[in-house]
Amino acid sequence: MIRKVLLLFIVCLAGYRLEARVVETAHVEDIVPFIDEDTWFLVDLDNCMFQGAQALGHANWFYDEIQQRTQKGMSQQDAIRDFYPTWSNIQKICRVKPVEEAFISVLHQIEARGITIMGLTHRQPSIADSTIRQVGSLGFDFQRTAPSKRYV
Repeated sequence: MIRKVLLLFIVCLAGYRLEARVVETAHVEDIVPFIDEDTWFLVDLDNCMFQGAQALGHANWFYDEIQQRTQKGMSQQDAIRDFYPTWSNIQKICRVKPVEEAFISVLHQIEARGITIMGLTHRQPSIADSTIRQVGSLGFDFQRTAPSKRYV
């Protein structure tokens, strides 16, 4: 199954103009030629950088649980509110693996060039510690090239 990786590059140009380029590819290494010293590399976490190493805790498990609840008549907001505590607790123990084998090594290549790399997620702040642990378990730390060392 080919997974598409959607990566966003923001390039700051002279005069404080911003230019954005979206590159969609099946392989993360395909984006390396597009990156220069002015690039900020933004990485979606769930199902892009990593996925649950097992079904329990996988993002697809979350979506399936929400769908089951909405099919039983719950609103999507109520379904999320109902299931999120379980999701949050499972993330504390959930192991992850890269979606693509080369993903972490490509991030290290980009990082070695001093490129700003940031992770993006729709996860709630309440599971930030679990998310940071999961990223760290892959051998990566977004703080190394973060534009600010403070995070919320």
